[in-house]
Amino acid sequence: MVEPCSFYTLGDKSNDDNFNFEDGKFFKLETMLYGRFSTDPRQDSMGLYHPLSHILVSNIRGATCNEETFFTESNGDYAGKPTVFEIKTCQPFIGPFNTVEYWKIQLERSDTQELNEIAFC
Repeated sequence: MVEPCSFYTLGDKSNDDNFNFEDGKFFKLETMLYGRFSTDPRQDSMGLYHPLSHILVSNIRGATCNEETFFTESNGDYAGKPTVFEIKTCQPFIGPFNTVEYWKIQLERSDTQELNEIAFC
């Protein structure tokens, strides 16, 4: 299923001022993505609802879907394949006219990277 969406990351800015590769501090890669969907991701094309724990998001690309995947695995059995994310939260954004304008989504990289179907683009 292809779904128009937009995603971004939030980095930890607390250590950016004095970041140094020589420093002994542990550098953590951000594994959360935040974004929005134009439709409720829990509802499929048949109108049925699914729990968030049963939905995986992968193959996140640019607007044309012909672009390269933004997030790919870098090592292991899935190196070079699109990263698989789980939906952690899903909330409607209610506009000033009391209608849902979009769905706010929080994704986290899944511990299991095996994916049998194409998810969202």
